[in-house]
Amino acid sequence: MKTKALVPIALLLALALLPGAAGAADTYVAPNGSGNACTQASPCSILTGGNEADADSAIILAPGDYGSAVDPIDDRIYTFAPNANYVGRNDVRLFVDASSSTASVTIYSGQKFLGYGTRIISFDEVGVGIYGSARAERIDVRTSIDGSTACRFGNEGMETGGQLTNSLCVADGFGSKGIELAATRNEESAMVMGSTGVSVGNGGAGITASNSGITGGGTGFSRLNVFLSIARAEKGYDLDGGFDSDDNEACISARHTSALSLRPNICGIAEDNPIRELPGFIDPVSDFHLAAGSPLIDAVKNFSYPIPSVDLEGNPRDATDPDPGAYEFQKPAPPRRCVVPRLRGLKMPQVRNRLRNSNCALGRVTRKKVAAKRKAGRVLRQSPRAGLTLNEGARVRVTVGRKARSRR
Repeated sequence: MKTKALVPIALLLALALLPGAAGAADTYVAPNGSGNACTQASPCSILTGGNEADADSAIILAPGDYGSAVDPIDDRIYTFAPNANYVGRNDVRLFVDASSSTASVTIYSGQKFLGYGTRIISFDEVGVGIYGSARAERIDVRTSIDGSTACRFGNEGMETGGQLTNSLCVADGFGSKGIELAATRNEESAMVMGSTGVSVGNGGAGITASNSGITGGGTGFSRLNVFLSIARAEKGYDLDGGFDSDDNEACISARHTSALSLRPNICGIAEDNPIRELPGFIDPVSDFHLAAGSPLIDAVKNFSYPIPSVDLEGNPRDATDPDPGAYEFQKPAPPRRCVVPRLRGLKMPQVRNRLRNSNCALGRVTRKKVAAKRKAGRVLRQSPRAGLTLNEGARVRVTVGRKARSRR
């Protein structure tokens, strides 16, 4: 039986928000973990951690690479523990080739994958499978085989579906898909918020929805709701209605989402405040941050839905004019300025403090004899004058009183 261990300080706030996390023993995994203890002092492997996890607990991933490109993890990453949550970090990479399963990582209804920047490199048909009401947040997923999907929503419940937030889903290979709702019965629903879906290969789709109706059920249609996101498939369709039929329809409803090319199917694609601009990525194949000058920067106005406070990398989102996609463009901080303070009458220690607090520097100090004792050691004049705004570090010259020597 696992004993409780202290949660790393950086994760305390996040874990405090997890339902029931305080009442369950957390599971700790590490790249070289072994055994079944799964404690902070003795972590286990990520596959063992899924088997050993308790309900309503967190599976905490230590930093490092799990597997490698030449020797990936050979089984899918998942847990059946109800409401258990994987908690990753921005310095975690998962290399997975789950040859016995479709998806490299699977999360089920009630579960979450809170990545905080975790990268998942998948050699499978699906990078991350999100079933039912499962949620994935702040994950960076890459797939590389023909027909693959980086982030896929699947069936496991009606009406209320999964969520993907602040995530980047990039698929390479012919006919690949960045983000997909793959419904097999009607009335499925899923939500994408502040994310980027990219297909790099020929004939792919950035964000797509389909309903094959294989298992039936329900009389309505399935819907993928997309908010504040980017869909991009330079060699395919950015927003793609996918495959459906008169009896099994799949709709896409998009708000403030960037997409140039659309292929609606029977159910169509509904857009609210569409953005018809190229994203302006730093690199359209490998770096999906917005470059300076991208038309998507501050492109979203007058939105009425709640948005995440941070992006994939944990950088704050602009609460007034957020940028669509996984990354909020980080505007350079305005240069600090020297606002010249009033120094007259101050002693030198006070002068230095006031200049420092005003982003200015002390320039030449001139001494001048004074007859009045009260003026000795104090500033008589300064240049430049108080109130001027100059570049940071501008030097301010002062003249300081010096007591005249008494004559005998």
